[in-house]
Amino acid sequence: MRKLLFITIVIIFFITCGTSQNNTSKIQNKDFRTLYSLFPQMKSLYNYKISTDDLNAKDIPQKLAKEFFSLKESDFIYNDYEYNYDEDVRYDNWKETLPWASKSNASELYIYLIYGIDRELSIINMYQYHYIIMTFDYSGTRIDSLTIRRQETIEEDNLDCVFLTNQTFRLFDYKVNPKHTTKVIDAQGRTQYVTNKEIPWTICTITEYRITDAGKIEKTGWTETKLLKESVTYYRQYHEDSDDPMNEYK
Repeated sequence: MRKLLFITIVIIFFITCGTSQNNTSKIQNKDFRTLYSLFPQMKSLYNYKISTDDLNAKDIPQKLAKEFFSLKESDFIYNDYEYNYDEDVRYDNWKETLPWASKSNASELYIYLIYGIDRELSIINMYQYHYIIMTFDYSGTRIDSLTIRRQETIEEDNLDCVFLTNQTFRLFDYKVNPKHTTKVIDAQGRTQYVTNKEIPWTICTITEYRITDAGKIEKTGWTETKLLKESVTYYRQYHEDSDDPMNEYK
């Protein structure tokens, strides 16, 4: 029985590898083939919040990022400046950043690539990043794109992603629940914000997408909303025993 199971697994492995190699051999554009080779293959049921794969991701050269992702020169540099408030002087500190190769997948008619790019702003202690999925035909011509992970503000946004299969994924959009905090004007006319601890702090909207056979990214129509007790920033990291809806996908 074990021998039969082993043989079955080996056959599936070689069929999968063969299909991937055949698809890759269809790439005629040399630069696009080089770009594709930087990306590891997507895994079915892949939870970005839990995974640490991207810690070892490869950087994407500027030339390839400009050619296929339409990134500009300004996308590769940012000013992590320092400010001396006593002297009212700003000191520029220009830094370089490169996108990295997160995941990829090749089907019969299209390829998708997922890349990330980030910047760290020390003066406000903020880490910003974006993950973009882009679909291409085998000539390297872009078909469609979508942001699937994002962090732009200090504490008010969080977009994350789980791939259910190679072609289907769900986005988790965490936002501050406006009913959690009430704006109050006191007797002196001063504005104060009162927190209602009985009302959930965060609203998470979950939306499902699929990639069509033609490489278009579209909503499936499935969506769900969850009310969560912690702050938006809390759900930027994985917490095993929390009410985070992404914990259902392990």
